[in-house]
Amino acid sequence: MMNIPRFVIIIFALLLQGCSWVTLGYNNFDVYLRYKIGGYASFTTSQQTIIRQEVADYMAWHRQHALPEYIAFLKDVELLTRQTQPPSSTDIARLRAQVNTLYIASVLPAITPAANVLSVLDESQITQLEIKLAKDNTELEKELLDDKIEKTLKKRAQRTIDFFEKFVGNLNTDQEEKIRAASLRLPFTTEIFLNQRKASQVKLLGMLHNKASAETIAEFLNSLILTPELARMANEQVLIEQFKRESDEFIAKSYAMLRADQKQTFQKNIASYIEDFKKLHEATRPNPTL
Repeated sequence: MMNIPRFVIIIFALLLQGCSWVTLGYNNFDVYLRYKIGGYASFTTSQQTIIRQEVADYMAWHRQHALPEYIAFLKDVELLTRQTQPPSSTDIARLRAQVNTLYIASVLPAITPAANVLSVLDESQITQLEIKLAKDNTELEKELLDDKIEKTLKKRAQRTIDFFEKFVGNLNTDQEEKIRAASLRLPFTTEIFLNQRKASQVKLLGMLHNKASAETIAEFLNSLILTPELARMANEQVLIEQFKRESDEFIAKSYAMLRADQKQTFQKNIASYIEDFKKLHEATRPNPTL
């Protein structure tokens, strides 16, 4: 319910673990998702039955309709990296827009069933949800923020280096230092997103306490996905747009500095992920001999 909007992020995180983890993780993601949802409140037996069915329906939809879009995106990435000229910041911006489109398309089908469940929570369940969300926020802030901005930026830079290495293999010292220095210069937007997350949760919890209808809740959740910028101050939106532009350039320059063998490793990984997603999608097709 509260974790479905992170589905695309989780799936792409699975890519970092290697091909066997893609299949294993995807095939068992319904179990993981039910477990995560169950951690937000003590659901009744009837609610658990509904959640189980909604998760199953969502996963069936995702396997049949979303995976082909993921495959098309990864093919685009693979083709771009095999061109003579390295990807430009314009190319990266296009890929980022594609990721956002995939994210939205993957989230929207989950909103109505999530709103239906949220709209019938009783006060004790809403309180449990509120406590769990607050705990999650605290853990996120501990992971992503620090008392001093310098330390926070260094954490972000190290996560960026780790991300690159999972895709292309070990970076040498010079590559690490250049990526670290460029990452440190990027605008800092993490706090904006965390604050927006908490503000959205406060509004949602208020709706639940006031017994808002499923339609009203769904409309609110849709707005968070489709028009997140409306919940931001003008200066915050300007900073986020600046971050997007500068990070596109940062990614393009970072990829250009990779060695030939590192680029080949990246291309092989992407090709393997495409094959895994193809197999997962093929498994949804009915057997004509049956």
